[in-house]
Amino acid sequence: MLTPSRVGECVSPFGLRAEAVVVADRDTEIQYRIVVDGVPGWVRSQQVRGGVRTRIGDLWYSSARSSGTGRVRVEILNHNKPVKEESYLWSCRAVPSPVPYVRISEFTPMAYYGDCAEAPWLTAHAGFRAPAGARIDYRWLMAGTQLDTKSLIVPESGILSVQAPVWRQESKQSGNLTLEVLNNNQPTLTSTQRVVCR
Repeated sequence: MLTPSRVGECVSPFGLRAEAVVVADRDTEIQYRIVVDGVPGWVRSQQVRGGVRTRIGDLWYSSARSSGTGRVRVEILNHNKPVKEESYLWSCRAVPSPVPYVRISEFTPMAYYGDCAEAPWLTAHAGFRAPAGARIDYRWLMAGTQLDTKSLIVPESGILSVQAPVWRQESKQSGNLTLEVLNNNQPTLTSTQRVVCR
């Protein structure tokens, strides 16, 4: 299971996501939902193939204005009804003053909880705020491994959302994840990518 560990601005509602990997012993359809702090989300369905690891997940929004933690649960509602519940967290940061040309407004490494029988799979989400039309050159550094630089143009909304590619954490241990902007005022954020083997 992956749960969010968000660091970012809390001036407006923000999205959070949890994911899990499921395996069935035959081709079937599963019904599932995400339950956040005791509040169930919409029921979703997903076709899965027997013996194939399938990722499921869902998004929810928080209106929190201060840092905190919570619990998120993935419930399979049919078959043998497996359930997995873990913690998630968010940390609120103030908008810098003066407001920089480009800023990383949110940074969400996904914490891994699992048996670590295989190398944990990880990803992260982030958001930039900048004037519409600005070009942002950025890259991820995952446990010291530098990925290719990407360039994107900020849309009219002034908000640009990005996701790191999914990768395997061969060490099966927590490590640092960094997001670097290579042009403009070059903001950088580093956070711990948690790996919890059970």
